[in-house]
Amino acid sequence: MLASTDFYSLTENSHRQVLNLIRISREISGAEIARNTGFQPSTILYILRILDKKGFINISRTGNSTERGGKKPVLWKIKPGIGKMLGLEVLKDKIRYVRLDFAGTLYEQGEKILPVSLTADNMINTLESVIKELVHEEELKSRTFLGIGIGVPGLVNSNKGILRYSALLQVRDIEISENLTRNLGKPVYIVNDANAGALSISWYNDEKKLPEHIVYLTYNNGAKNLGAGLVINHELYTGIAGTAGEILEPLPSLKELIQESVIKMGTDHALLKDNHPPEKVSFRTLLDYSKKGCMLSSVTVRQVCDIISEEIARIAALLNPNLIVLGGEITFSEELLTDHILPGTSKKAHEMMKMGFVLPEISFSSFGEFSVAIGSTAMILHKILRNQNHKSR
Repeated sequence: MLASTDFYSLTENSHRQVLNLIRISREISGAEIARNTGFQPSTILYILRILDKKGFINISRTGNSTERGGKKPVLWKIKPGIGKMLGLEVLKDKIRYVRLDFAGTLYEQGEKILPVSLTADNMINTLESVIKELVHEEELKSRTFLGIGIGVPGLVNSNKGILRYSALLQVRDIEISENLTRNLGKPVYIVNDANAGALSISWYNDEKKLPEHIVYLTYNNGAKNLGAGLVINHELYTGIAGTAGEILEPLPSLKELIQESVIKMGTDHALLKDNHPPEKVSFRTLLDYSKKGCMLSSVTVRQVCDIISEEIARIAALLNPNLIVLGGEITFSEELLTDHILPGTSKKAHEMMKMGFVLPEISFSSFGEFSVAIGSTAMILHKILRNQNHKSR
C-alpha cells in the first residue's frame, strides 16, 4: 500500500543499496543487481521481496532471454508516484521549482516571481509561503512526501543548513534548514546552487554513462560570478570548508555589457527602443532580440559566451576533467554552445592544444535551467540513502 511506504524507515544498508540501484537503472533484473552489488542471488531475492512488500518497488516487465535461452528475467522498477519531493532554486527576483518523485519522474516545473526582493528579514517567510503554494498542506503531512531541497547562490554549510553569505542576495548567516523544517514539519535541506547542479548530473543519470570527473558551471542573469560544482571520482567535492568550486572573479552584469556595446555601436537598435530602462533586460530577452537580428544584442550575447569560454578553458587546464556541463539561463539555446562557446573555448585553449592538451567534452545539462532545482533534491536522496557521503552511487 502507498501509505505504508516510509523511506526514512530503511535501516539496512544493503536494502538502501539495492533500492538506489533500481532507482538509477530505471528497471533491472535480480541477476543484474547481484552482479552489481556482489550479493548472493538468494540475498537479493530476500531484499527484493521486502522492498516489494513495503511498497517501494514492483515488477516492470519480463526481460529477454539470454542467447542460451532459459527463463526470462523479471525486471524491477521503483513504484510510480512514491516519494514526492520539491526542489527549489533561489534567484534574485524569482524561484525556479520542480516537483518529482523518488524514481526521478518530473511532474511539474516552473518559476515563481517574487513579490519582493529577498532580505535577511523576509527570507524564511517568503520561502515558506512559496513552498505552501506549491505543496498542499495534506501532501506536506503525508509520509510519502519526502522533503524539500533548496539550491542557494553563495557560501552554504549544507551540514548545518546555513546560508553563510550570498553576494547575489546580500544576506549573511541565515539558518534556512532548521527554521523551515520546524515551520513545515518536513525535512528541508540547502545546498550551494552550483553544487546542486553537479548533483543533478551525478544522482539523476545512469552511472554507466558518467565519467569520473565532472565540472558543472551555472550562469544566470544577475549572477555576481560563475558558479562551479566539482564531481571528482564520482563524488561531490566540497573542500575543507565546504566552499570548493567558488569562482571569485567578478562577472560583469548585463547592464555593463550592454553599455559597452552601446558605446561601440550607438543607440539605434531594437533592444533599446523596446526596453526601458535597458538595465532591466534579462539574458533570455537579449537572446530573443539577437535571434531577431538586433546587432547590439548579438554582440552582447557573444561577450557573455566569451566570458564563459575563457573560464571553461581555465578550468579545463587546471582540473583536466572528463566533462564540463553548463546549466542555467545559458542553456536557453543550443546554438550558444555550438556557434559560440565551443569555438571560443577551442580558440582560447589553442596554444595549450598545440602542446598536446585535450579539451574535455562540453555540453549543456539535459535539465537545462532547472538543473539546480532538480539537483537540490539529491540532498534528500542522500539522507535516505545515507550509506555514501554525497556520492552519486
